[in-house]
Amino acid sequence: MLQAYLLRAALLLGVHLHCGYAADVVRVEPARLACTQASTQNQREFAFDSLVVASGAANQLRCQDPKTGAPVPLVQYQEQGTSQVLGLVMHFEQHHTVSETQGDDFAKACQFDTDFFNDLSAKTGVAFENLVKYREQDGDTHYVVATPKKAGLVQLGVLTSNHPDLAQLLHRDNIDSTKLETLANAVRQHLGLPADCKLAKEAGGAALFDFSRRRNATQACYTLPSTTPNAKSMVYVVGDSLVEPCEQIGKVFCPVPQLTVLLLAVWPEGLGINRGIHGVLDTVRPFHHCTVLRKTGLCSH
Repeated sequence: MLQAYLLRAALLLGVHLHCGYAADVVRVEPARLACTQASTQNQREFAFDSLVVASGAANQLRCQDPKTGAPVPLVQYQEQGTSQVLGLVMHFEQHHTVSETQGDDFAKACQFDTDFFNDLSAKTGVAFENLVKYREQDGDTHYVVATPKKAGLVQLGVLTSNHPDLAQLLHRDNIDSTKLETLANAVRQHLGLPADCKLAKEAGGAALFDFSRRRNATQACYTLPSTTPNAKSMVYVVGDSLVEPCEQIGKVFCPVPQLTVLLLAVWPEGLGINRGIHGVLDTVRPFHHCTVLRKTGLCSH
């Protein structure tokens, strides 16, 4: 639904959309984005003054070094660890019945809907911090992902031993698959899905995963490498991160505060959407600022 609203807003504002393209590499001098169309494998290049990277920590986009011509990572990432956070993903069969479509898709956090999570904990025996439910419109599954507390999983016997090491804790030999499926079905009942919406084993069924480690960009805004004076192009990184402006002034491109401090939200904290929105607003600001500079002739590129 959010994507539909964004698409409508983009069309009303006259944004040009190029669908079905995969970004391959960023070329410099002049700056352009080389893409490949998935359906035809045709290649096309898009010139730009500023580029926003919103593909997340899995981004593999590379940049062509202007001196050596070798491809190098466009965005540098660093990995961080937090306290133990577990995720539970569940795939249920979808039969496109009326009863399945009565409930809306949602994302809930325990601090905002205590009644829902207290009831869920009472029915399952496990405390949850967050839960997202999504029904594939044209697919065959209901997708549910949640963050259960480890103590409840151990007490319920889903985790047979309480290992301090996450790798050992989530090893398949330490997970009782039968009790995990029982827990998943209890969640399904709480969500109001019919009994015939069984776990879709071919889609992955139910699985626990490590949600503790995360990657975030080391910088939020920087210039592309260039050997030509006054021909700098900007790259902005935006996503589930709050970009905090520093007092340092960027002297290479234009007098805009450099955005260098990234705080990547952990989903169980319930802060991802807040930091995501603020990250977008912080990215829009230098866009607007540089546009004004170009119009006034204070910025040559």
